[in-house]
Amino acid sequence: MLVCILLSFLFFPKPPPPPPPPPPSPTSRGPAPAPPSYPVPPLFSFLLSTRFTPQFLRDRDLDIPEAAAKLTTALAWRADIRPGALTPAAVAGEAATGKAFLHAHPDAGGRPVVVVTAARHVTGAAPLRKTVELGAHLVERAVALAGDPLAVEGGGGGDAAAPAPTTTTAPRPPPATPPPPAAAAAFSSPDGTLLAIIDLHAFGPRNADFAFMRFLVDALYSYYPRRVAAVLLVDAPPGFAAVWAVVRPWLGKYGRLARFVSAGEVCDVYFEGGAAPAGIAGRAGREVW
Repeated sequence: MLVCILLSFLFFPKPPPPPPPPPPSPTSRGPAPAPPSYPVPPLFSFLLSTRFTPQFLRDRDLDIPEAAAKLTTALAWRADIRPGALTPAAVAGEAATGKAFLHAHPDAGGRPVVVVTAARHVTGAAPLRKTVELGAHLVERAVALAGDPLAVEGGGGGDAAAPAPTTTTAPRPPPATPPPPAAAAAFSSPDGTLLAIIDLHAFGPRNADFAFMRFLVDALYSYYPRRVAAVLLVDAPPGFAAVWAVVRPWLGKYGRLARFVSAGEVCDVYFEGGAAPAGIAGRAGREVW
């Protein structure tokens, strides 16, 4: 048997292995294989598409679905009102009433201050949208002064074009009214927040505009979360209690930011020297710069 196996190897050798196939020519080579892709869930891509995401995540205690829902509401409002594109000329009519303004001086903590004088807002005297545009313009300016440490570079103060989830975003215009360098240097908000003052002196039934109050609550809760350090309700008359009973439940957890104070407390606690708003300081008998 062994002799037969040896003879088979001698007289019937195995054929050599076939040569390897030639490499394809450059002209016949197909496209290079694409690198592996890792799809991003739509919810995450939506949250990554806007500079406003960090403040909404913090507001919702990092609950992603809740933050996305709240952010969708805010971006829809911004697409409608476009507060970053509003100019002083666009809100000049409502600003002339003196019902709301951006105070020239920061509070004692360096925060910009938005003041609403309730007695100068008469329900129905102007279209609600015009009043909302004035409020949005003032808050946008205050936010710019407070600083936006969480914004990506180039984020500016513009608005998203639409609230739809997407992996790309429309280019944002620069802020329409950037603060002057000298003015910006005077503000040093430590946490990017602002102070809101609602002067309720001489508040009466004709000033009880619940639609405008709803906007103020939505701005605090939905459009600019974590942007307001406190809301000072100054010299509220007894009749305001009925209004507050309606508005307070709208605020939810943000109700803790509201503080009923007197004009004197505003001057002594929240401002240094004579930096308090003139109308409030005058009632308190304080000197005004």
